[in-house]
Amino acid sequence: MCETPSKNRSWASKGKDADILSGGPHVGLKGARLRDQLLKRHFRPPHPLGYWFFVIFLSGLSGCAALFSPPNAPPPVQHYSETELISLRLTRESLKSGGLAVLAVLSPRAPEGMQQNAAYEIFQGLRSSFPEVHIIPRSDAVGKIVSADQLPAYKAFVKDYEEKRKMNLDALKKWGEVEGVRYLFIGELGVADKHTEARIMRGGEDMVGGKISVFASGPNMIPEEVRKQVRLRGELWDSRCGQAVWIGKGEAEVAETAGQEQARMEDVFISAARNLTFSLSKSIEKNPPPAKECP
Repeated sequence: MCETPSKNRSWASKGKDADILSGGPHVGLKGARLRDQLLKRHFRPPHPLGYWFFVIFLSGLSGCAALFSPPNAPPPVQHYSETELISLRLTRESLKSGGLAVLAVLSPRAPEGMQQNAAYEIFQGLRSSFPEVHIIPRSDAVGKIVSADQLPAYKAFVKDYEEKRKMNLDALKKWGEVEGVRYLFIGELGVADKHTEARIMRGGEDMVGGKISVFASGPNMIPEEVRKQVRLRGELWDSRCGQAVWIGKGEAEVAETAGQEQARMEDVFISAARNLTFSLSKSIEKNPPPAKECP
């Protein structure tokens, strides 16, 4: 009687193969040869196309992760604002009805281009803080003065106030009439500085070298940090009443690692001007309507 192979015999055969692969009791030369044959039959190397497809897939995932990763955040800008003087007669309603002109920006040591930049940013800050108020930028204000043939008198007025800090009230009233507004804004550019702080290497010892120009270089100068700083001051004058109704400050500063700068000097100018005009806007929020126009 012939024996028919059964499922149990098949399982036994598979168990024997597994025993050989795992280094079981089948020892000797015959067992080793049988194990090598089983290894070749059960373990085949991956197809090369599949391998490269897997590598490309992983590369694509890493590229997508880099694409959607958040960018480097810009360095924080330090803000500062202060109100030194505020008159209770100054309100948003009085500014709206009287109008405002940026008359001048004082800064004897700064070049004209820097003054123009400060005047423009102050105007933009005022316009942002008081969108309902008619505001004349300094360029247009000077244009009206030129049209009135008063440019020499205007230059003398600015120089005299810059040096003596004593307001000529008659001239102030005249400039208000020329501009056709009640309020005149006089700004001041106190600081507009950009410098690199470095360490000076001497004989293997490092010493803090302080401030140097951003264009300085040399084998012993190792720049570490770039600082940008702008300080603005503003005065708002009532040309009809002949007095200052607001005085305040606005500053901004940022420090960055040398060679990795993200904030521009223009950004620091904008922040300082916004801080200055924000101080003005905040200081008059709760002022009640004045009982009379001038004391």
